[in-house]
Amino acid sequence: SVPQSSFGDSGLEPGTKYYYKVTKLSGGGDESTFSSVDSILMPGYLTKNTVWTEAESPYVLTGDLTIAPNSSLVINQGVTVQVADYDLWDNDVEIGKDLIEISVYGTLMIQGTSAAPVSIISNAPILERGTWNGIIFKQNADLSASIVKGLHLHNAVNGLLGEAGGPIVRDSGFYNCLENGIKYVSGNSNIMVRNVSAENCGVGIEIAGYSAGRVQIFDSVIKNCFDGIVCKNNITAEVENNKIYRTVNTGISVANTNAAS
Repeated sequence: SVPQSSFGDSGLEPGTKYYYKVTKLSGGGDESTFSSVDSILMPGYLTKNTVWTEAESPYVLTGDLTIAPNSSLVINQGVTVQVADYDLWDNDVEIGKDLIEISVYGTLMIQGTSAAPVSIISNAPILERGTWNGIIFKQNADLSASIVKGLHLHNAVNGLLGEAGGPIVRDSGFYNCLENGIKYVSGNSNIMVRNVSAENCGVGIEIAGYSAGRVQIFDSVIKNCFDGIVCKNNITAEVENNKIYRTVNTGISVANTNAAS
């Protein structure tokens, strides 16, 4: 209850979705029915273990979300995430310049299925490639606990970008990404990308510079990309049973250290 026509809420947790409805009182104390419910997903620095569920979907991301070290975000099957075309919480006067991203320093578990995938889509009024930055796994992210499964991701600059390697990716699709569907560089552990689709991206899948571990890219389909699969400068790599259609430059580019690759 507030004696004025506005209310400021504080202490909200980033990564949590909040719901609001309002009612009004007459001078004589008569109360109206409630308004419709509105909601907001708080962006910011997520410091507690959080789960997004299909029941509370869609989640509308209006600013950067950062998963802090020792914290986790689990996105369950059937969840839709809608991403605004610029960070609404940024004080930059150049509106539209600051693209939204999900940055992972902790753990991200995306748990979609073929029947109920996790969908991350752009809310931009004009759907173009690169309307948001994508998901970035930062150095020292907990890659062993993270996983990407059953994800359909659209219109990012990079769908998944791993600055020092990335988690396993399975049964997922990356569409209309400006630079890369998946790009992992400088990893040092085993990595598998399996049954992934990439369409209308700069590069479909790029895994490069793994100094240890085995890189495996299996059973994936790349269509209408500038380069299909780039897998090079890794210690050991296996690129098997993939299908690549209509690339502008190369279908598969490989140059790995171990002769057994």
